[in-house]
Amino acid sequence: MNNPCRFSMAMASIENGFRVRRRDWNRPAYIEAVNIAGMSFVRMVMHTGVSGPYTPSSCDMMASDWEILPTEDKTRVERDETGW
Repeated sequence: MNNPCRFSMAMASIENGFRVRRRDWNRPAYIEAVNIAGMSFVRMVMHTGVSGPYTPSSCDMMASDWEILPTEDKTRVERDETGW
């Protein structure tokens, strides 16, 4: 894993094409930017590939445990022992 960062760095990384996640999330997931019909959105993607809109909570915005995923991790998320 890489060094954790704050929300602002995570959002800047998303704008530059990276995927990010919080170390504190108990199930593997990541968020990324998507462009639909010329509009940019942030979505959360679970290990199953199921995705949906992501709206950060105040806890997410204040957290300093954000991780920028290495580019080799951009197509997968590791499952934990629960299967998530």
